[in-house]
Amino acid sequence: VDAGGLQDVDAGGLQDVDAGGLQEFLADESVAKLGMAFRGLPPGHAQVKSCAAGGWAKSTGIQVGDKIVSIDGKDLQRMSANDFKMYCKKRPLRFVVERALAEDAQTKDIPAAVEFVAEEGTAKLGVAFQGLPPGHLQVKMCTAGSWAESVGIQAGDQIVSIDGK
Repeated sequence: VDAGGLQDVDAGGLQDVDAGGLQEFLADESVAKLGMAFRGLPPGHAQVKSCAAGGWAKSTGIQVGDKIVSIDGKDLQRMSANDFKMYCKKRPLRFVVERALAEDAQTKDIPAAVEFVAEEGTAKLGVAFQGLPPGHLQVKMCTAGSWAESVGIQAGDQIVSIDGK
């Protein structure tokens, strides 16, 4: 854990969450494009406007409405738009995201809970979990092109029940 309270991320781009709701992501050298577009540019926070289906951002759990607050330890409040664009091309790239709560999201109809049903014959879900029952089961990552990604499950989602239990 660094002095700011954030935990390090592994090279695959997975994030750990600190108590303040910030998430840190790492785009390593294998990431050609981030796969996200922004609403607004520094100085100030850059808000995620869209994530490309099957792209790196979506597969690591970045969501529309997330705010990028820092890149490689540099606060976006004090960064120029040109510097931001330059950093977005750099690898490895480490950035911190602030997750918008459902009530703060641009679309007010985001449900608090959604039910997903894997039909019989679905061989693999394409999802990895963090934590085990009893307790919370959180989606750690979804495989690109998997059943989980196709139904909209994302890293950071919390599983609250399986088969009604």
